[in-house]
Amino acid sequence: MNMKFHKRLWHWLVLTLTFAVINASAQSIQQTARGLKFSTRQMDIQIEFYSENIVRVYKTPTGKTYDKKSLSVVNSAKSTPLAYAKKGNNTLIKSSTIQVEVNTETGGIYFYDASGKEILKDKDDGTQFSPLDDAGSPSFKVRTGFLLDKDEAIYGVGQIMDNKFNRRNSSHHMQNENMSTYSPYFMSVKGYGVFWDNYSISEFNDNPQELSFEGLGHCSDYYFLYGPHPDGVISRVRELTGKAPMLPLWAYGFFQSKERYHTQDESLNVLKKYRALKVPLDVIIQDWRYWPEYNKSDSAWNSQSFDQARFPDPKKWADEIHKLNAKLLIVTWPGFGPKTPQRKEFDSKKMIINFDTWPPNSGARPYDVYNPEALDIYWRYLNKGIFSYIGNDGWWLDSTEPDHINIQPSDFNLPTYLGSYRSVKNGYSLMHNKGIATHQRSVNTNKRGVILTRSGFIGQQLYGSNTWSGDVNSTWDMFERQIPAALNYTLMGIPNWNSDIGGFFAGRWKKDGGNKNPEFQELYVRWMQFGAFCPMMRSHGTDLPREIWNFGDRGTWCFDAQEKSICLLYTSDAADER
Repeated sequence: MNMKFHKRLWHWLVLTLTFAVINASAQSIQQTARGLKFSTRQMDIQIEFYSENIVRVYKTPTGKTYDKKSLSVVNSAKSTPLAYAKKGNNTLIKSSTIQVEVNTETGGIYFYDASGKEILKDKDDGTQFSPLDDAGSPSFKVRTGFLLDKDEAIYGVGQIMDNKFNRRNSSHHMQNENMSTYSPYFMSVKGYGVFWDNYSISEFNDNPQELSFEGLGHCSDYYFLYGPHPDGVISRVRELTGKAPMLPLWAYGFFQSKERYHTQDESLNVLKKYRALKVPLDVIIQDWRYWPEYNKSDSAWNSQSFDQARFPDPKKWADEIHKLNAKLLIVTWPGFGPKTPQRKEFDSKKMIINFDTWPPNSGARPYDVYNPEALDIYWRYLNKGIFSYIGNDGWWLDSTEPDHINIQPSDFNLPTYLGSYRSVKNGYSLMHNKGIATHQRSVNTNKRGVILTRSGFIGQQLYGSNTWSGDVNSTWDMFERQIPAALNYTLMGIPNWNSDIGGFFAGRWKKDGGNKNPEFQELYVRWMQFGAFCPMMRSHGTDLPREIWNFGDRGTWCFDAQEKSICLLYTSDAADER
């Protein structure tokens, strides 16, 4: 009798526990104004329609509420008519263009078009939160997995120099550095995109089992963006993270630069020679080291002021450039040498991220772009020393990843205003660009912002930013890699991209004539022809000068081919004026 009783008791306990587990993993759904929320699998999940074509899915560990402040998303959800229905044991939410099916037991979320055709699956049990210590603060390793069709092509992920366009069956360590610019985003040939809103050093992985993002944070936060075509997806990205402003007309002209013009007369004479040759040129760029260099050291790196010996009258210099109907871009960096007043103020207010940045062994350190007050301070010096002083027309923001020299693993534990450097690293360029663009608008609404920058993140299009591909080598192989890199980058909703025409490092071509080397001339001309069809056409590099006359005189094939490419940007009348 006792044995039977114990068996019955055991069966009763098993059934009770089973029902308890089911009830705990599939709690009742709470309908909200823009979607619904529920809890399952030790997660709180909220689904929110931002519009009829944009859905936000926000997940946190149960009981671990987190007030997420997005760095990229600038627009809030708008009122969207929704219909709710049951689909078996699941719940269906419908807008006019998409349907979202929610499995409250497994946490699976399935996306369909209005006709019920499946688009994407946020897979059952596909999100995991693994507790970890982030530089002394409790956090999580967050992973979110999706199921795609076997032969479904996807694009985006970033500017990646692997000469591939389709991102299926690939893995990428998403850490923004010189020549590598990532955002956790992909666009499908099926007419949708996914933006996983996370700024940490992350992993993208696609294999036959799933596509996943994995990074550091307190939530899984992504946006499903329905096109239903590529233009529509890009439109949704900008609807969410900001529209790309139209740049001034001159920003679509030809830019000339090199590493570097040493004096104000050198760059001014370059412009004068272009005018004498009647070759169109809209912009001259001043690269680094226009600032004072004490005892030929880099202790005053990026002081945002002019060396009086080499730039004795920078206001007159800028005015003369403008009188020649051209514009001036000035470079500024996120790192400061130890003897600059900016660095001393940032140090005093604990607004420096204390790792080595460019130039090596100089003591230069990057400022904390995540701190709003630090952005104010940066602009105060930049405005006083350059913008309001000489009236330049735009900015070249170099090293916006930023450069990281003598890397130590502990560097990524360093604190920023928003948490560890590791947790926000990929958003550095976005915040640096934002600080300069928004501050410039606040002091001069008549001058449109134009920024050339070496890195990027989704949302940066809002600030008039044009990303270039970094310090690429001057080789045919690297030239070929620019094309799919540019396409994938711009498919993330960031329209402005360019590369150093001819490649930055050209020292390999110094033998056999340098600029007169026939193979370098061929490479340079082909790169320039490609550059004419990029959003910014910019000649730049080191080792060999890049001005058109260095390749030969008018009447030689290399000069004439370059001039023809440059003139493609301008009206036929402008080309005929010479």
